[in-house]
Amino acid sequence: MPTKDQLAAIMPLAAKAGRLDVWYKPLTKEMAGHAITTPAREAMFLANVAEETGELAAREENLSYSGARLRQVFPSMFEGRGNLAEDLAAQGPQAIANYIYADRNRPVGYKLGNINPDDGWRYRGRGPMQLTGRANYERFFLAIGMPADSDPDLVLGPDVGARSACHFWQAAGCNEIADSGDFAAVVKRVNGGHINLALRLKYLERAKAALAAPVPDVADPPPGTERKPDGNVMIRDIKESTIIQDSNKGLSVTTVTAVMGASAPVITATAGMDWRLAAVLGAVVLIAGGAIAFYQLRIKRARLAMFRDGVA
Repeated sequence: MPTKDQLAAIMPLAAKAGRLDVWYKPLTKEMAGHAITTPAREAMFLANVAEETGELAAREENLSYSGARLRQVFPSMFEGRGNLAEDLAAQGPQAIANYIYADRNRPVGYKLGNINPDDGWRYRGRGPMQLTGRANYERFFLAIGMPADSDPDLVLGPDVGARSACHFWQAAGCNEIADSGDFAAVVKRVNGGHINLALRLKYLERAKAALAAPVPDVADPPPGTERKPDGNVMIRDIKESTIIQDSNKGLSVTTVTAVMGASAPVITATAGMDWRLAAVLGAVVLIAGGAIAFYQLRIKRARLAMFRDGVA
């Protein structure tokens, strides 16, 4: 899998803006899970992701086209149709989406399953691969065990978004096309055409160079730890975590303190002191001890969750 530094070399703007911090782990995890694991597959996949999203900046498709741009990008849809392109541009992105993505306006072989009046807008492009069309969304949601009519906006999140991109790539046969070395064919399968092919080619060359660069040697991790494939250093056994150890010590001290607080009324009554005052003091100790114990447990649970997720 590409390292974070390699992705930063491919998408420097994403790295500078901190977007790689959000996308790196889910993206590489899903790449590994969908067989995007050879240099050619990785380079072509990442080149398309970089172009489709402006280096992971675009959450959903920008459909703010002018009439002239509509004619340029979708020439067959507006040729001989008067001022339709200008009329749609004046109505805005929703009208544009509902026209250009409606199955009734698309040629055979380019249908998207958009059969309802507002499907084009509802199922517009989202995520790292700009998943588009009712059929593609429904196919993806069913593949991951969700209802076919799940909210398309789920694809905007990094986990579901990365999964949608890699699922589409694999299901569309892009791995096999990448193996043949035909990048233009990959772009057509992803994009439906060759929009911004020159920019995609620039990202492809950048990706090839970054992925071919040797990974720098790193020092061995400290004893009792291991380096994960993504470069993160983790302890091998959660019992060795100083945070867990300190939390356990804190819980032990809290327990002893609570027992002492609970027994205070009995001890003071035996000694002939005012048991009511002792009871108040004991209650205060118990409440404070409970609060400390709750805090310690929260820390412990959070650390355990981080360990299970492989992030600390």
